[in-house]
Amino acid sequence: DRFPLDSSTRDPIALRVIEALDQLPEENQLDTECLYYRGEALRAMQQYEEALTCLERATHQHPEQVHTWLAIGWCEKRCNRIDQAIAAMEQALNVDPDDTLVQYNLACYWSLAGELDNALEYLRLASSSDKHYLNLVDAESDFDAIRAEPQFRQLLSSLADN
Repeated sequence: DRFPLDSSTRDPIALRVIEALDQLPEENQLDTECLYYRGEALRAMQQYEEALTCLERATHQHPEQVHTWLAIGWCEKRCNRIDQAIAAMEQALNVDPDDTLVQYNLACYWSLAGELDNALEYLRLASSSDKHYLNLVDAESDFDAIRAEPQFRQLLSSLADN
C-alpha cells in the first residue's frame, strides 16, 4: 500500500504471471503454490474476490502457510470484511503464534473493528518483538479509529521507552 504501482505497470506483470501459470499442465495449476501465485497476481490487480477463491483453495490444501493467510486477510480487509480478515489472521496465529507481521495486522484489523483492547495487545506483542512496527504506526491509517485514545498514546510511549 505504501508504494503502489500504477495499474499500467502492475497489471501487465500480474497478467504475465497468470499466463505463465496457465501454460502449466492442468494438474499442476491446482498445486498450492500455483494457486497462491495466481491469487497474489489477482490481488495485485485488485481483483480481491477472485484472489480469495485461489488463496482459500491453497489454504485447504496446506493450512500451515502463514503467507497465504496473510494474503487472505489483506484481501478480506479490502473487501470491507474486517471480521473475516481477523479470522484469517487468527488462523495464521494458530500456525505461528510468534509471527510479528500477523500480530501487527491483527492490531490494525482490531483497530478497524473498534476493539481497542485487542488492537493494543497485538500492537504491543508485535512491537515488543520487533521495534520496526513502531515506525509504521504514525502512517498507518488503520489506527486512526483509536489514535486519540489515551491508552494508545500511552502504549506507544512505553514501547518507545523500552
